[in-house]
Amino acid sequence: MEYKLMKEYEEIEILLEDIFTEINMRKRMKEVLQNFSLREGCVGEIKAILFKNDSDEYDLSQLKISLDDYHVLI
Repeated sequence: MEYKLMKEYEEIEILLEDIFTEINMRKRMKEVLQNFSLREGCVGEIKAILFKNDSDEYDLSQLKISLDDYHVLI
C-alpha cells in the first residue's frame, strides 16, 4: 500500500466527502461512528480511515510521519 501525506485542505475535504458518502450509501454511519468513538477505523471499497491501533508495526513504519492518538490515516 502506498501512503501520501495530504496537506491541502481541499484535497482532504474531497477525500473525506467521498468516504462518508460511501459509508452513508451503505447505511453504515451508526456503526462507523461507534467505531470512531472506540478509536477503531473503517474500510470502504478502496478508501479507509484508520487509527493507530488499526495498523501493524510494518504499516506504521511506512509512514512519513508518526501516527499517534490524535491523528488518523485516511
